[in-house]
Amino acid sequence: METTAQIKTVTISAKQLKSTLAVFRKIVARHKVPILGCIFLSDGIMRVTDLDVEVSWNGRIDRSIKAAIPVKALTDALKGAKPASEVTLVFDADNLLIVRHGRLQAEIKMIDYKEAPPKTVGELIGKQIIVDELDERLTDAGKCMSSDENRYILNGVYMENTGNLVATDGRQLIKIPTSALASLPKSAIIPAKCVDLFKLAALKERPVGVQLAFKGPSAARDFESAFAELVHFTMGDGEWSVTSKLVQGRFPGYNQVIPKNTPDWIGFLKELDVERITEFLQALPEKSRVRMTITGAKMELHSIGENSNNAYTFLDGIMTPSKTKVDIAFASRFLLNCLESKCWNWSFTDEYSPLLASGPEQRKTIVMPVRLDKPKPVQ
Repeated sequence: METTAQIKTVTISAKQLKSTLAVFRKIVARHKVPILGCIFLSDGIMRVTDLDVEVSWNGRIDRSIKAAIPVKALTDALKGAKPASEVTLVFDADNLLIVRHGRLQAEIKMIDYKEAPPKTVGELIGKQIIVDELDERLTDAGKCMSSDENRYILNGVYMENTGNLVATDGRQLIKIPTSALASLPKSAIIPAKCVDLFKLAALKERPVGVQLAFKGPSAARDFESAFAELVHFTMGDGEWSVTSKLVQGRFPGYNQVIPKNTPDWIGFLKELDVERITEFLQALPEKSRVRMTITGAKMELHSIGENSNNAYTFLDGIMTPSKTKVDIAFASRFLLNCLESKCWNWSFTDEYSPLLASGPEQRKTIVMPVRLDKPKPVQ
């Protein structure tokens, strides 16, 4: 690193910088306001924010540099940079950034750092909770979140301080026991756009520290009845951090939809069975339905609806034998979510009840059946 009175130079590997930009673009892509399309560099940390979610990367850069760098312009300047190459960022006194890699050079006009929004800070509540594999658990739970803006309370993952991650869209539900969360002082709903960040490879560092926060001093608050307002995640050794507003409100009572009666049909899928059904479901259109017919110990799966290609497969010997026959239908992508979440033990109470799929560590997925049009009687 070289520093003069007017020019400061920073060198970063192209692979690291591109990986960092891939995360930042998930945030800034939502806004057309120029200042919110920037990386804010100060105190050696790069951060982006959309005023709801803030992501920071500690690149251990010269702490004296303060800059607001347009993400799109920096991304364009890095086109053609080989992952193994070094990128040199030259900050001059005229608010100009020069980007060099290999024989290429680009100039970026930066925005005045004084326009940068303040950092998202809050009064932290309690101690930090360390959770292993939180990225995978949130990603699995996120498949069941609602995308309906009118049901905003379901637009996220419920982090329950009894030790569970829960998500539902009203037609499917997943419950993933996560014992470390039982140490949280409050339950909280993590918004969908924050959950989606954990799908990114750069944020898959373990373990993850979790801490809740209020935006301002809590001296005048009734702590017992108040909702936390922020959640703060710290990945690995603190290189990455995510701070997000929480969805405000009470998550619906989900335990009442989990079947408690003894099921009449129980199926235990083996790994080969899972691969076969997964291949069958992945070949179907996204919004297709699957008709499931169980006779004795045999399960048959038929695709139904338009553009379903009349696909068919069956598995024999996986269900507990029963004298009665069940004929039921589900959305194909919901069944696929069960399999991808490793919930391979399937059970039914009757053909009008939801599918209860269970997996390791007592995780559960509930899938509501869809209407199955019965054939009309011949007149």
